[in-house]
Amino acid sequence: MKVAEFVKDVKGKKVIFKVLVDDQTIVLDVNGVQGTAIVGKHPQHGWYYQSYSDELLKAIGIKASNVAITHESAEKAAEIIAQRKEEAKKEAELKREEEKQRIITGKQKIKVHFHDGEYLSGWEVVGVAADLLKELGLARYVSGWGMIVDSELVNRFGDEFTYQQAKEVADPRIKAKKEKEEAQKRILQAKFDEAKKTGKPVEINRWTEECSDPEEECDLDIVVEYAMPDGSVERLRHHTW
Repeated sequence: MKVAEFVKDVKGKKVIFKVLVDDQTIVLDVNGVQGTAIVGKHPQHGWYYQSYSDELLKAIGIKASNVAITHESAEKAAEIIAQRKEEAKKEAELKREEEKQRIITGKQKIKVHFHDGEYLSGWEVVGVAADLLKELGLARYVSGWGMIVDSELVNRFGDEFTYQQAKEVADPRIKAKKEKEEAQKRILQAKFDEAKKTGKPVEINRWTEECSDPEEECDLDIVVEYAMPDGSVERLRHHTW
């Protein structure tokens, strides 16, 4: 797509510049020699094109690492690129949503492949399927490796399975986790109720940590959390030697 054509004086020579937009890339053309460019806006000189293309620099007739050409059409080129990027983003989101629905409805299976890494090997999943399995708690991201899949899925269904089959594994876990959380909430609430009734702190939890006081030669700290009568949580730390 041609955006503009203009003439600039470069070191005493008239140079005709053509500005093209190819997909999401700005291209400057000088006598049929093309080079990619970026656009920017200088606070004093206004909109400009900047190119690092050796071929284009040679065609213009300058010896430098880059060239900046001021012209108001750079603003229009920037708007076109921004619009195309937004359109591409929406199109990609639409395609992801369509794929998501195909997987959820069972029209498309989830495919995993074995990743034999140097430090970690396992079943990997990518794309929309990875997001869905992560939501179900059946995949987790490993930095520098990828999205690793729960091995129970592959053990039960192989390297291709439906979303509903994945839910057969996930749903009981989700239910058990929810029941455990609800039970813990009831236990915690009972401790607050007891603290309020008795007017005394009630222990919630305790654990050990490294000594927090560099002035003390202690070994470990015992940290205890209490439910307080006013509904707050207080944490006390005890040094041990």
